[in-house]
Amino acid sequence: MYAAPPPSPREAPAAAAGLPGGGTLERLVANLEALEVRQRDLAQRVRLPAGSDHVADEAAGGTTLAVERSRFRLDLADDDVAAAVAPALAARPRRVLVFGVGLGEVVDRLLRELPRGAKVVAWERDPWLLRLALARADWRAALRTGRLRLALLSDLLAVAAERGAAPVVDHPLLARLYGPERRLLEAGPGERRALVRSGGLCTDSLVAGLGRRGWSVLTFDAQRASREELDLLARRFRPGLVAAINASDGLPEFCREHGAELLVWEIDPAMDRPPRPACPTDHVRLFTVRRAQAEAWRAAGLEHVELLPLAADDELRRPLPPGSAEVRPYAAPVAFVGSSLTRDHAALRARFAELHRAWCGRDDGAAVAAAVLAAQRAEPTAWILPRLLEEAAPGLGEWCRRHADGLDPAMLLGEEAASGHRKDWIRRLAPHGVHVWGDAGWRELEPAGVRYRGPAGHREELNRVYSSGAIHVDVGRLYQRDLVTLRVFDVLACGGFALVEHTAELERAFAVGEELESFRDPDELDRKVRHYLAHPDQARAIAARGRAAVLARHRFDDRLALALGRLPSAGAREPAA
Repeated sequence: MYAAPPPSPREAPAAAAGLPGGGTLERLVANLEALEVRQRDLAQRVRLPAGSDHVADEAAGGTTLAVERSRFRLDLADDDVAAAVAPALAARPRRVLVFGVGLGEVVDRLLRELPRGAKVVAWERDPWLLRLALARADWRAALRTGRLRLALLSDLLAVAAERGAAPVVDHPLLARLYGPERRLLEAGPGERRALVRSGGLCTDSLVAGLGRRGWSVLTFDAQRASREELDLLARRFRPGLVAAINASDGLPEFCREHGAELLVWEIDPAMDRPPRPACPTDHVRLFTVRRAQAEAWRAAGLEHVELLPLAADDELRRPLPPGSAEVRPYAAPVAFVGSSLTRDHAALRARFAELHRAWCGRDDGAAVAAAVLAAQRAEPTAWILPRLLEEAAPGLGEWCRRHADGLDPAMLLGEEAASGHRKDWIRRLAPHGVHVWGDAGWRELEPAGVRYRGPAGHREELNRVYSSGAIHVDVGRLYQRDLVTLRVFDVLACGGFALVEHTAELERAFAVGEELESFRDPDELDRKVRHYLAHPDQARAIAARGRAAVLARHRFDDRLALALGRLPSAGAREPAA
């Protein structure tokens, strides 16, 4: 659950020398010393380790913030700052609340332009951003006198309770990203409280779904906040539930320590076997989208594990008129949205070779990996890499389970195999005019005629792509043939036509040929693309039935209601939807 964040400024000054956003270590230390005068506890908390890999200065200029698979410009233009503070400056209040500190530009402007007697309270969710703001701005005088008070993460509860009539100045970017906290600021915490781990697909839907069912929600980032900060959050907020997309070490123990139930929905692949919790798990309910993983979790000691397929958030994914101005730029004959899966191949192969050497003492692990990957790529319709690897290196898998913390050597090569498989299918679509949205790894296919359109954000932009009237091809990860991808549900929810790589799970979820179409081999893919390009009315009729199927059987809120209904306290807590 917990990362190994960078050291605090007092522990390793050199580590903070190159702070993003134009900050300096000297200014950070000076501001922290000033903060100690009136907020000593907070000064100590800011010095705790904090994850920093999500903020970076770009070569082209500016500072960006990574959120899931998107990057946002973090440093603010003067005009945006002026627009944010204008209402408060016009009102000339005695006290102002800043929601989201970021790099500190809004706080700076208020301190300069408000009357000297006016006080500013500035709250930030992210410990690293608060540290960067303190490294960038000279707030020593305002902190010493109390004209500026800072607040971090769980301090929001006190800020909300003490807000009174103070106007709120929203950070132009962060107020949009901190939606649950903004709602809690306005409404205060209710009786039923949930902490949701941030990050990952479907987390926004999880937060919104809990909110629709009456839960007060705060989010936490286990990879970027210290254990001490998270413990403080749990003690102050007193959640009855902690919910997370995907499992991680330490969550069952964290929840047991703080008296909370834990709900986990595992949707992403893992390189290793599930960890065995170090506590009883009667308070844990784990759901997985993969049949193969359910038994692995039970073997790891979890008592309550169920299969729960993915679904579409129909509050988020909705159809847009295909010919509308917002959709026209995304028009394409054939479309695919997703990762090229090309990251970290070299590092994963190197790790495989290292484990292979430790297992047998030979240096031929790279050759074994290359041979196994080539044989898998020659078989595009089945996941055979584990069998190939066992034949090439019998006993390696068992050795890794015993001596490498349960790491699965097949999975070290699996992402590269899945990448080759996905790119091979998309390359075949080049003659039909395929457009691809995703990471820059897709540029490799541009010489073959694939049109790369850049990244697609997971918010409104996906609705525009999926509503474009294209044939939306789905190629899942080769090693995950026991699930239907989120992409399929989202395409159908937007009224799009889906042509999906055929699996048994697809047949369980949908009426193939009526609610979507499928392909099993290259010839069938080519034949069906040609057919539906020539018969768009048929594609639209199938797409309409597919959307109806999602609304009837595959809604995110219905999946969430089922999961909440499995909690030990469900009878006492969960009201009728």
